[in-house]
Amino acid sequence: EEKLLCTPGGRVLGLTGAKSLVDLNHEWEARLAVQRRNLWQDRVAALAEVRRITGIRAASEMPELVAVPVGKTERSGCTVEKILLKLEAGIWLPALRFEPKNSAHSAGPVLYLNAAGKEADAVLDGPIEALALTGRTVLAVDLRGFGETLHPQGKGELGALLGANSTEATLAYLLGKSFVAMRAEDVLVCSRYLFRTCSAAPQPVRITVVAKGETGVPALHAVALEPEVFSGLSLERALRSWVSVVHTPASENQKNSLVFGALRAYDLPDLAASLPTGKINITGALDANGHTPR
Repeated sequence: EEKLLCTPGGRVLGLTGAKSLVDLNHEWEARLAVQRRNLWQDRVAALAEVRRITGIRAASEMPELVAVPVGKTERSGCTVEKILLKLEAGIWLPALRFEPKNSAHSAGPVLYLNAAGKEADAVLDGPIEALALTGRTVLAVDLRGFGETLHPQGKGELGALLGANSTEATLAYLLGKSFVAMRAEDVLVCSRYLFRTCSAAPQPVRITVVAKGETGVPALHAVALEPEVFSGLSLERALRSWVSVVHTPASENQKNSLVFGALRAYDLPDLAASLPTGKINITGALDANGHTPR
């Protein structure tokens, strides 16, 4: 068999000057980095390009959601209402709305997003209840593909690499969409709902977003594109950059957090830097394998 091989060791990469797809991606990214820096000299034009590439609609262009109550639980100091949010035809998101029993709201409402599901921090004496007890309305939502809408990852090593909702992410890509864009629109519509239904809060109403894990990428897009709606964004254990994905040969569970062609115009740190100082707080940013870089 060795006599029939055409390349050293039977591998094309053994040829002098051979490059792998990973090598080519590294070179391409280096060229695009210069292009991105030039584009972001004009922040307004750059953000317009972000909206064009992602296809994220403005909140004003989307229908107002319909909230359907499905249950209520009383806790000491707050009420927890279970609701279904209809964003548009065929799109329903489960949510929990925490309302402080003290009618004097101390601050603006909070949109709480957790990749582990809305119920993860909604436990008795948990982080969401603690926010509500300070006098804030808190809406904890399962964005599409999280919590009750999750399609679990496949079995084996490939399933772990691709992550949950892999089939849906592929179908979205084939339709010219991305999970990032769809989830960012979820954030915008849910924020507008909070804006509309929190008239008792101090004026003017501005939304604080808490985004944990995989929800961080779409939340960052939503806040960067319509910053006037939001008072602040807290990102916890979210992906730090798409460049880190390019430089990781076998990244894990990043399929839902990518936007095709985005690095031609921007990376996640560009969006974060577009926000005013003090409006964004990032803790525990993760690399492409879900680890916190040292």
